[in-house]
Amino acid sequence: MVCLPNGAPRCGSCPVQHLCLGYHHGHAEILPVRAAKRARRIEERTVLLVRCGEEVGICRRPKTGLLAGLWELPSLEGKTGADELRARLSARGWQVEKLLSLRGAKHVFTHVEWHMSGFEVTLAEKPEGLTFVTPQALRESYALPSAFRAFLSVLEE
Repeated sequence: MVCLPNGAPRCGSCPVQHLCLGYHHGHAEILPVRAAKRARRIEERTVLLVRCGEEVGICRRPKTGLLAGLWELPSLEGKTGADELRARLSARGWQVEKLLSLRGAKHVFTHVEWHMSGFEVTLAEKPEGLTFVTPQALRESYALPSAFRAFLSVLEE
């Protein structure tokens, strides 16, 4: 506990001073040399707040990788415009009644940064692959990652 992180070395009171190469070479004050932080990878995502009636659609993330196995709002890789999104959802068999653009959000993880655009999607029928829950159940029984918090605020309005 003689040398502390982010502090000046206290070589004079160090019991292992005679073993320290940094002290003997005169550069103890620049040790340890920290590796440069790796730049975060930026990922564009399009997040969907899917509604059908009074319920909201959620799904599980893959069992491996970032936020493995957690519930999430459905999303697509990349930034998608409204026309392209409508076409992609129709190709999945989703009957889109209404599509509203939402304010974008950014979430920073240690090694990845998500730049998210969002859409509120109102469907005529519930598609397969999503679990539909009430907003109250979503708040009380499902722990969604904080990355989606900006889009969940729409449910409170």
